[in-house]
Amino acid sequence: MKKIALLLLLISCSLAFTQQWEIGTYVGINSTKIVDSRVWEGKAVIGKSIWNVPFGVSVWYFFSNPYEIYASGIRLNAEQLKRGSKSSIDSESKYELNTLSIDVMYRGTGKIRRGWKWYFDIGLSYSFLETENAFTTKYLSELQAFPDVTNNLDFKENEFSLVYGLGFEKKLTENWFAFAEGKGHAAITEINSNNGSYRSQSLGCAVGIKYVLYKKPKQNP
Repeated sequence: MKKIALLLLLISCSLAFTQQWEIGTYVGINSTKIVDSRVWEGKAVIGKSIWNVPFGVSVWYFFSNPYEIYASGIRLNAEQLKRGSKSSIDSESKYELNTLSIDVMYRGTGKIRRGWKWYFDIGLSYSFLETENAFTTKYLSELQAFPDVTNNLDFKENEFSLVYGLGFEKKLTENWFAFAEGKGHAAITEINSNNGSYRSQSLGCAVGIKYVLYKKPKQNP
């Protein structure tokens, strides 16, 4: 009972300071690759990029009215996507890791004209990587498929990254909004635990829709 009361108190305090809560979902297209961060030792990109279709759910928390000239807030994001690279020698050979990414980003947004807004996101991401069967092939060994890699990669199960995005938003109804954005990530930590220093990168775009869950009532003058 005490835990429930504490949770209700925290929610009440949060609502007292927030101007608006929103929730939404999106789908996109993404190009991801693995790079050698020790570029002075050889080629930076390992193989070719892999294209995939990520999808996710977001929650937005605004500190000020998001329809002012400029407003700020926090975006919490959970996204399902892939990390990896495809061999430049054999298209059937590739590193591919199913990934769940949890992002916490600062949101800055401004009004363009009636019903339209621009925004940017920047923050940090923690990713859970599915490492089992990360390398797949039909004929070649790992080092044959990726000659720029000196050892078979031993992938970690997590990754920290910088995440960023830029987009536009359109008001559809009083509580429904559509958005389109370009986004990317650059890993801060290495994706492998053995010799070498390899990190993942990606660029992509997405479209989505969101709904206003809570809007602080206007104060009477």
